[in-house]
Amino acid sequence: TDISIENVRLFQVDTQNPDVEKTLQRRQADAAPVTLSQRRNESLPKRIDQYPSLRDYYNDFDKFKVTDQEREEYQTFLSGLSEAEKSTINSGSYFYVVDLKNVGGLVMPVIFKVEYVDGTTEDIRIPAEIWRYNNFEVSKLIVSKKEVKAIVLDPNLETADTDLINNFFPRRAVPTRFQTFKSAQSGSVQPAPTQPLTPTPPTVNQNAGLNGRWDILIASSGGQTLPFAFDLNQTGNVITGTIESPQGTFSIRSGTFQNGLLTLKTSSAIGFTFIGQISGNNISGTVTAPQGEFTFSGSKSN
Repeated sequence: TDISIENVRLFQVDTQNPDVEKTLQRRQADAAPVTLSQRRNESLPKRIDQYPSLRDYYNDFDKFKVTDQEREEYQTFLSGLSEAEKSTINSGSYFYVVDLKNVGGLVMPVIFKVEYVDGTTEDIRIPAEIWRYNNFEVSKLIVSKKEVKAIVLDPNLETADTDLINNFFPRRAVPTRFQTFKSAQSGSVQPAPTQPLTPTPPTVNQNAGLNGRWDILIASSGGQTLPFAFDLNQTGNVITGTIESPQGTFSIRSGTFQNGLLTLKTSSAIGFTFIGQISGNNISGTVTAPQGEFTFSGSKSN
């Protein structure tokens, strides 16, 4: 099950006001990149500099300069509009069309977290009926007075979306295995480079407390809790097993237990990393996911 943000398109109303539109066009032209040919030709001597008499209308023509005729035409255009229509074209609203693709096949509700440039956020919740006409592709229109900085799909892991990489617009870099390892191990004692990679032999009673099922709850940013479960097997300092989540069951790619600190990393594309402190039959710590870092706590159930 997976829903992907394929694209986001921005539209704005053309006011047809020449003073507004040509100013915007000038800013866009000034912001356009300078080509390599333009940079190379800039310092070359020009024929017109040597013979000023060659200058004509097009040398001084400014296509972004507003003429009186354009202003008169705009006033004529306004005279045919109602007050409501004038308010619409001058509203300055942003129209964002979010293109979604149902990759996994199962229709699910669509939950957006919209982050605006001014730092505010907005949650938009759309029921699964959005897929009723086409269960493979759909587009959602978001109208806002504010410019959007980013859009996150399922920010609090409420649905069964199994691939979170495509839940962001613009796309966000997902930490590599090396980067995740560095983050997970920061502040802990690093083994010597010459230490053998074979598992440390089990010590007496070291395995007794970890083998079995651990039920945990993750506190999400929306104030909700998400149920997860560890099914662990320990051999010395090496931990294997699976992690159950609302998105499915994932294998533990890398697991260690040292000095009371449990570190688990999944082998899925989502890339969960759990770091928890064991105290008897209880555990608490943090989990790192593509959406950020959250806290969790739980206890051993068997």
